Amino acid sequence: MITDFQYCPTLNSRMQIIKLSIKEKMESIGYTRRYYEHNED
Repeated sequence: MITDFQYCPTLNSRMQIIKLSIKEKMESIGYTRRYYEHNED
């Protein structure tokens, strides 16, 4: 983890990138889960 931060100028920019990627994954997972849950009902 330390080596990763050394390449990044600021921790905030890296955290924003991580949050964006996680948000996209969670949204895609959430949509698929809702879709299947509604179909099961």
